[in-house]
Amino acid sequence: MITLTPEQLFLRYAYVCTEDRFARGLFNEAHLVTLKRLIEEGGIPEQALLEECFTDATNALIQFAHGQGQPAWTIETVTDFWRHHHGHTGDCRVLHGTVLVVCSQKKIAVRVYGDDAKKSSDYFALNHYGLSLSVGDHITLHRRVIIERLA
Repeated sequence: MITLTPEQLFLRYAYVCTEDRFARGLFNEAHLVTLKRLIEEGGIPEQALLEECFTDATNALIQFAHGQGQPAWTIETVTDFWRHHHGHTGDCRVLHGTVLVVCSQKKIAVRVYGDDAKKSSDYFALNHYGLSLSVGDHITLHRRVIIERLA
């Protein structure tokens, strides 16, 4: 299992919003290229870059950490923020699910959990980060992209 820095984990979750944020003019093309390179090469982004490109999410992380009496940029705080307290709805909310079928390295059938069994749903998600997944693995998703395999 690959160990990620807090900044790398934050970027994995936030990266799925990159194209939308760029299209809305929230950061420039140089930032887009840098973020893509960091994801492809497994680089460690600078906190200042994350704060500039994902202002809403980094501000929310800092507020969350402050409310918990914890430093923002630790793996524990970033993990807890994204997995349980991100607070968005619709496409931007972070979901928990289970792998149902591994169709290919990139396409995975998952069951996403709702408040009860009637609100759970099955759909396909992308394994953009090339995680090693098996049927039954518990995962997190953001915008239909699998972000983490949970232990």
